[in-house]
This record gives sequence, structure tokens and C-alpha cells, in this order.
Amino acid sequence: IGCVATDALNCYSVPMVSGSTFCWETTFGTVVSGQGTNAVCINWDNAQLNIKTGTIICKETTSTNVCKKSSTLLVPLDDATPPAVTTFTAVQAVSGGVVTFTASPATSASYRWDFGDGSLVSTTTTNTTTHQYATVGTFGSTLTVLNANGCQRSSVANANPLPVRLTSFKGKLTNYNHTNLWWTSANEQNSAGFEVERSQDGQLFETIGSVKALGNSNARASYEFDDEKPLLGTNFYRLKQIDTDGAFEYSTIVVVENSVPLAIKTIYPMPIQNEMTLEMVSNDSSPTVLSIYNLQNQLIYRTELATQNGVNTFRIDTKSIVNGFYVIKLEKNNFSLIQKMVK
Repeated sequence: IGCVATDALNCYSVPMVSGSTFCWETTFGTVVSGQGTNAVCINWDNAQLNIKTGTIICKETTSTNVCKKSSTLLVPLDDATPPAVTTFTAVQAVSGGVVTFTASPATSASYRWDFGDGSLVSTTTTNTTTHQYATVGTFGSTLTVLNANGCQRSSVANANPLPVRLTSFKGKLTNYNHTNLWWTSANEQNSAGFEVERSQDGQLFETIGSVKALGNSNARASYEFDDEKPLLGTNFYRLKQIDTDGAFEYSTIVVVENSVPLAIKTIYPMPIQNEMTLEMVSNDSSPTVLSIYNLQNQLIYRTELATQNGVNTFRIDTKSIVNGFYVIKLEKNNFSLIQKMVK
């Protein structure tokens, strides 16, 4: 009869014998229909989830109610719900990738995993496992859950290992107050590119740039990205590796500390007109000296800015500055930074 589910109507029968009636008895179930006939339907009690088997007794009797024959059947009761299998990509391997499989847990169960790539079937006692795929693609993977009775349920999910394996991802603050990020990959197949994301709290990320990937390569590939305006304080960076079919995966997070006392957010308009607007960030309320030099390193303009802790906006009168190329220099607490300017 196979495994049956509790709290469900299940039917059983014995061969029909002329002139006989049949009396059905059960444990942990209720006879719903068929009493007295050779076919009966039983509803197993869902409250008995700790019971591994139910019992059916069929007694064949004569017209004088004399028992001619009696037989007993033990019915495995499957108290496990069908497993739901989910897949998600994990750390990539050199060719193809590692995929982690997770199923809904079942009491006293074992899990038989068929990964769909011709590899050996794996059996575990936990509801999660990983598998290394040798190539990229889509693999129909089957999970079979067996409970303590030997009852089993199966579920199918697709595994889609990504084609890129990142072997390194690093970053550092440069002397020009930029963050230099660089990374390498050991293998690429159908890779579209990388989006560079940044966060100030490690939770909410925004895209600040992108780098095109080689696409298909079995050799080591190196990439680089320069964040010209890192945030003051802690900067969290991660890569979003995107495949040509739209699948993507995030890298590990790289942390770069920017402890400089000030940073330029923007200068506009550019080229400047009779007035320029300077937006800058300061980590304290000490003054900042702004100087403008021409390309011969001659001082053209100087003023002291009353900067406050946080974001500051200043409008600078530049009517007296003739058209040309210049360098803006900001100085605070023995720290300085420069920015090119054109009018």
C-alpha cells in the first residue's frame, strides 16, 4: 500500500468472497465507508503524529457471524510534510560554483540529494548540504526525504552555479584621498561585469561605478576601480558580479577607513563662472584655509572658511579670477588636499 499521510482519506480492499461479509477494525483511524464490504476507506488520526504505524484488521465472516479468516496489516503513517527545497549560490569555485541546498526540516529524517550532474547521490541527516559543480549551467536537482518509517517524499529544485570565482578583493586609501579597489578572478564564463557598491553602515549599499568583465576566460583576470570621493570615516565596499543572463552574486565586504579631517563633495559649476559653490565635509569645527593657484604655482586667491562638523556649503566670489586652469588647495589641521579647477 506504500506510505500514507495522516489526516487524509485512504482506501484498502481484499479479494471479494461470495457469501462472506467483512468486519474492519483500525487503530489510530476511523472507518469512513465500506464497513461490511471487501473495500474500506479509513481516515487516519492526525493527532497521533508520534505513531509510526497504524493497524488494520480485516475479519471475514460467514452469514452466521463465524469468523473464517482474519488478517492484520501494518500501515506506515507518514507524518512528514512534503519538503520544500530552496537553492542559492554560495562561494564560487574555479569552474562552475558551489551551491548550497536547504530543505524544510523533518523529524527523524534522512535526506538523499541527487544533484543532477551525474555525480554520486549524497545522503545526510541534516537538512542542508553543499555541492561543487564542475561546469556552469542549470541542473535539475532532486531531494528525497525519508522518515523513520521509510516513507519518502521528493521535491525538485534547479541549481544555477555562477561562472566567476573571485580569488581576491582588496582596497586601501591612497595619498590623494581616494579609495583604490582591486580584485582578481580565476575563471570566468559568460560574465557581464561588476558593479561596485559602497555603504557607510555596512547595511545599505549604493552603486558608485561599474567595471566590464572579460566575459569568458580560463586565465587569471585583474580589475581595478578608484573611488575618488570616499566617505569620511568607515567605508564598506562590495562587488556585485553579474552574469550575462542576469544572475548575480555579491562578494565579501572590504572595509576602508577614511580618517582624514575633510573631504570635497563637489565644486560647481565646472567650468566655474563669477561664483563657485564648494561643498565639503569636515570632521570638526576648526577653520579651513582655501587657496587657489595657477599652473605656475602662483597664489591667486586665499580665504579662511568657518567650517563646522559635517557637511558645509560655501559660495566663493571668483569674478576677479581670469579664465584658465587652476588648482584648489584646502588645508586643515596639518592636512591638505587639492582639486583641479577650470574657468
